[in-house]
Parts: sequence; structure tokens; C-alpha cells
Amino acid sequence: MDIFVGVIVGLFVLMLLVTLHELGHFVAARRNGVRVLEFGIGFPPRAIAWVKDPKTKKWKRFKKKDWGKPQEGLIFSLNWLPIGGFCQMDGESAFDERKGTFGAASFWAKTKILFAGVAMNWLVAFLILTVLAWTGMPEFLPGQFSVESDTRVEESTEIVVVTTDDEGNEVRTPQKIRYSTWSAPIVGAGITLQITGQTFQGLGELLWNLISGVGRLFSFDASVRESGQEAISSVGESVSGPVGIVGVLFPTFTSAGPSNLAYLAAIISISLACMNVLPIPALDGGRWFLIGLYKLRRKKLTKEIEEKIVARAFVVLLALMLIVTVLDITRFF
Repeated sequence: MDIFVGVIVGLFVLMLLVTLHELGHFVAARRNGVRVLEFGIGFPPRAIAWVKDPKTKKWKRFKKKDWGKPQEGLIFSLNWLPIGGFCQMDGESAFDERKGTFGAASFWAKTKILFAGVAMNWLVAFLILTVLAWTGMPEFLPGQFSVESDTRVEESTEIVVVTTDDEGNEVRTPQKIRYSTWSAPIVGAGITLQITGQTFQGLGELLWNLISGVGRLFSFDASVRESGQEAISSVGESVSGPVGIVGVLFPTFTSAGPSNLAYLAAIISISLACMNVLPIPALDGGRWFLIGLYKLRRKKLTKEIEEKIVARAFVVLLALMLIVTVLDITRFF
């Protein structure tokens, strides 16, 4: 039952964090004159939808028989797959030049729109950690940031951390909880930056282990090849995909209490921000990098080239996600 509840909570939190990410895109697009066709919670197929009349500014039920017809007003939809959300803008290709489209927006407007999602995720993490600093911040990080002059430390007997000793025996220890008052926003910002730095450091180490590990596999020295296999194995052991996050992490943190669950939500929100900053064409940072690169080269990024690059990057991401998912599943058995 704990696992079932944890999975449900995990799906809800992940959907909420991704929806808030898309809400950042939505707000930035509207503020910069880009028309949004549809904002959806969850992924299609649609369950129910409403459309805003552009003349009266009133919302009305978007009847199913009209779903295939183009609409002048904004569509808001609730969808059946609870794995995120989306913000569909008009003319999302950088080559589109129609007024009110994403493509027709200035480079600075595109920058604000593309990075508004990651800014929202960092903002959400900051708010969560600020509230936790006030109500009771679980201590997870070594050297976790705090303002010592405004910090009270207690050990919670209700929330325990399960570890193992040198002989593999289970050890349960009370978890340290830190309380702040006036410095809560400073602590929230400090831990947000701390987790962000560790996330980028972890991504760098993963990439290095993967590249160096693959390179060492081609060595004539057996010991070097073995070290390469160990480096690649460490990548698989340290990466967790949706199955591992929802099926393992969320049940564990949910049973540990709301403070621990909120802390995990902040970490995942920061991870979403960090991943989307990376220059991978299928992600926000990659799209910005691609648009900026062609702008510097003073060449037009055609719809065909953009779609081809993004599609190939998306296939690679799906392949990596599939591999990580398989690794997650094998850990259960």
C-alpha cells in the first residue's frame, strides 16, 4: 500500500512540476506577443477541454465534435496521460514569420520564452526550500547551507534515516532538522544554488565516466578495459529514470514524511531546470543554442533543418530513457 500511495504521489508531483515548467513558457509567450494555441495538463488524448472566446474573453466548453477544427481562442485541456503538461505556441518553428508566432518573435523574446520554464522550476524549488527552512529543513547534504546565527537544530524521532554499517546491518538514526526564521529565504536560495551546483557536477561526472569508460574498452590492456567497464557500470547505477523515481524514490520519501517529500520535489524541480539548460536540441537550451548558432552565422534556420535536428536528438533522448528505464526495472529483481 505504501508503494502504491508513493507511486500516485510521485506521478502527481512530476506532473505538477512539468506543468509549472510549461506555465513559465505560457506566461513568457503571452507577455511577448506570441499566441498560445493550447495549454494542457497531462498528455493527450484529451479528456475534457475549454476554449476562450477571443471577442467576449469568456470560457466555454470545447465540444468533442469540434476538437479537430482550428480555433481562434486559447484552448485549455485536461488530458488522460498524467505525465506532464504542454504549451503549444503558434508557429513554433524558428523559420515561421507570421505575426504573433514564435518564429516571428525577436531573438531576445525567444530567449525569454525558452528559458522561462527553467526559471519557473528554479523558482518553485526556491519557494519549497524557503518554506522548509521556516517549518523544518531535513538535512541531506554534507555541509548543507545554513545561516548559523539563525539556525536551531533538532533531531526528529519520527523521521528516521535508514543506513547500513560496515557489516551490512541496517541502522536507523534520527534525522537532523534545521529551523530558520528571518534567514529562511537566504537558506532557500543557498540550498537551491548548492543543489544546482551538485547537479551540474554530477552530470559532468556521468558524462566523463561514460566517455572515458567507452574509450578504455578499446584498450589492449585487460586491466584498462576492466576499469572502463566499471566506469560504465557506475553510470548505470547512479542514473535513475521515471520508473526509479516514481517506483522507488517517491514511495521512500513519502513514507518518511511531508518535509522529506517536499525536499525531493525541490531536487527534482532543480534537476528539470538543469537538464533543460543543456545544449541538447530536443530541450529548451538546445533549441536556444540552435537558433542562436544560425543567427550568428547569419543563415536562416529552415523548418526542415530544425525539425530534422530536433527529431534526431529526440530519438537519442528516447533511446537513453529506454536504457535507463530497463536498468531501473532490473533493479527491482
